[in-house]
Amino acid sequence: MPIPNTTVTPSQFDYLERNIASQYSQLGTVSSIAFSGLQYVVLLQVAAPEVDLVNPFAAQYTSMDGLNSTSNFTTIATALNLHVINRGTTLLSTDTLSTRLNRWLADNVLLVTRTFANISSGAGFFIDDANIEP
Repeated sequence: MPIPNTTVTPSQFDYLERNIASQYSQLGTVSSIAFSGLQYVVLLQVAAPEVDLVNPFAAQYTSMDGLNSTSNFTTIATALNLHVINRGTTLLSTDTLSTRLNRWLADNVLLVTRTFANISSGAGFFIDDANIEP
């Protein structure tokens, strides 16, 4: 049995794009917290704790800071954008993926967060300012 060609609703898309933006924003906070832990260890100025803790805290900070990149979120933003483009829009001869995404957003009167728009642009989907929250 074929899968019906349905798309997420605008409210479902809104929830998912905000979830992606929230994940990205939270990682920025986690990275800052990890850095403050590393900084605290370095400022201890006591040899044994510094020797024992500086490398693990530095590795944790590096790991958290590495996650705090829009490139880590482009896969899910791409999947969400392609879902509504492929299942919710009609291809016109002059359309780009960005044009189709912007048309779907406008047709559904949906504004995305600036964070989601930035992540999407990293994936090659350029969202018009008219479709981004002020």
